[in-house]
Amino acid sequence: MNRHLQNNNGENKGTQALQLAELIIDNSPAILFRRLAADDPKQRKMVYVSPNISRFGYQAEDFLNDTIMFRDIVYPGDSKRTLKEIKKFVEKNIETYTQIYRIITRSGEVRWVE
Repeated sequence: MNRHLQNNNGENKGTQALQLAELIIDNSPAILFRRLAADDPKQRKMVYVSPNISRFGYQAEDFLNDTIMFRDIVYPGDSKRTLKEIKKFVEKNIETYTQIYRIITRSGEVRWVE
């Protein structure tokens, strides 16, 4: 792990902290989605998806370039509830939250995620 974080190119501590965070996320069961919050749905843009989304058969780039929309992988029986929760978080200006729901993997399996 230390090899990945060595400061051989004069990188600053902020860059090292970011690298460490990415390394932790990539090796954890957590999948991180980050998007810009906005009242106008057209202004909401996915800005980060952790590369370990690949464990479900997807690539982060698919979400970042809108090839796949996040709502498209949410299990249909959970989509109304998750959307309602997200709207509530946006209205209350809550930036960090956790949700429990099912997703559909690229191969069609249904998996619970948090």
